[in-house]
Amino acid sequence: MLAYIHSYFAVIPSAIGNLESEGMELTVSLRIFLEVKSAVKKAPGEIGRKVEKKFEYVMRNNPGLERLLAASKVLSGDFDETNTPSPNVIAAYKYAPVVSCDVERSFSIYKNILAENRTNFTPKNLEMYIVCNCEANC
Repeated sequence: MLAYIHSYFAVIPSAIGNLESEGMELTVSLRIFLEVKSAVKKAPGEIGRKVEKKFEYVMRNNPGLERLLAASKVLSGDFDETNTPSPNVIAAYKYAPVVSCDVERSFSIYKNILAENRTNFTPKNLEMYIVCNCEANC
């Protein structure tokens, strides 16, 4: 069983690690996603079919995925004139996160600002705190 998992799904842990990195372009993130999708489709047998079925179910229930895939095609130069959003919208998608890790990190930073032990924040201290914690991660 472990040999089967290692043979067909070894790409998944490294893909998760790569997708969790900050500031990745949408085209790169979706290329990693498509590599995982390809690996899942290649897995033979009953287990492979179950994993593929679950993968497709999760992706089908993600309504924003098709929009991200379309934006990624345009950003990589392969676009269809019939259903292309405006250039400003596509440009905004360039660094769109595929996973929620960036969002969770920012919530964690802001949660620290609003903690109960932060009662003596002056506007100047708040500004310095935000610069140190938010801008350092960019």
